[in-house]
Amino acid sequence: MKIGLAQINGTVGDFPGNAKRIVNAYREAVDIGAEIVITPEMSLVGYPLRDLVFKSQFVSKCLQALDYLCSEIGEVPLLVGYVDQNESEEPGKPFRNAAALLEKGGIVAKVFKTLLPTYDIFDERRYYEPAEHCEPVEWRGRKLGITICEDIWSEDYLHRPLYKRDPVAELMEGGAEILINLSASPFHAGKAAIRRELLCKVGKDCGVPLVYCNYIGGNDQLVFDGSSVVVAADGRVLREMSAFREEVAVIDLESSKTDPVQDAVEEEQFFEALVLGLRDYATKCGFRTACIGLSGGIDSALTAAVAVEALGGDNVHGLTMPSRYSSSGSVDDSIALAKALGMRCDIVPIEESFETIKSAMAPLFGDLPED
Repeated sequence: MKIGLAQINGTVGDFPGNAKRIVNAYREAVDIGAEIVITPEMSLVGYPLRDLVFKSQFVSKCLQALDYLCSEIGEVPLLVGYVDQNESEEPGKPFRNAAALLEKGGIVAKVFKTLLPTYDIFDERRYYEPAEHCEPVEWRGRKLGITICEDIWSEDYLHRPLYKRDPVAELMEGGAEILINLSASPFHAGKAAIRRELLCKVGKDCGVPLVYCNYIGGNDQLVFDGSSVVVAADGRVLREMSAFREEVAVIDLESSKTDPVQDAVEEEQFFEALVLGLRDYATKCGFRTACIGLSGGIDSALTAAVAVEALGGDNVHGLTMPSRYSSSGSVDDSIALAKALGMRCDIVPIEESFETIKSAMAPLFGDLPED
């Protein structure tokens, strides 16, 4: 079975843009042989939604975008993450963190998230009703065990017992032959290695292939690194996708080939995360340029390097602002830095401004010694 993974970068609330990105990735995966295509958690919506989900027409617009996606999907199915209404007759939260299996212009099946994280940066129980049961989805003679993000994390990796249910165990009891996880797992130091270890253990313990498609991109203070993984039934890593960039790939679950995995140097990961976070913050908010004060020191040098990598040298403007406390090296180093990075740097002396402010504040400072 050939699985297509669409590791894509969405924008919260940009339903037309997200849908177009999904369709383009879907077509690319189909063209290179995918028999089914998987997208990340909330890929149609962007993540995290937070209280935007309560905004008038937000969920209905998401469902309109889902209808559009259905119209674009042919015989090769698409598994897409989105937010749905809670249509249960029982009292509960108004929405569902959901995944829909689309095929031949319609919705074949829906799956809802079971374990709703409400700790750290997560607050999902505020918005979503959990799934009442976990059953495999039958598709073309196969039983697909579909989970969403937290559903696949065991207590061994959560470090404390948080839940009374185990969605993976429930799916395996139902005869799942493949485990599929749509995820929006944010980056922190060492996170990719922890995820990989977890996924290999789950796949080997269950004795079935495991497909994990993770979100990529920066949204607010969070950065999602991608690093999607496909694991064989014996726990081997068949493929680990790129970190910090969009990618579409097709992986054969019957392949005997193992993908050699090597984590990037930690400092490189931090730099890539900073660049992606800044680039997405700027572009998703509609900014094109940045202005940075340059001191000649390491802090402003690193900030400028991140900005130039994220936005391009032509879009970053540096200012060095010498006063009586500035050394000539501060100015010279700032100019050299800007030249090395290919960015503009202007010198704006602030001695006159300093004296003006000092004079204005003199009545408050009185006879206090200057320090």
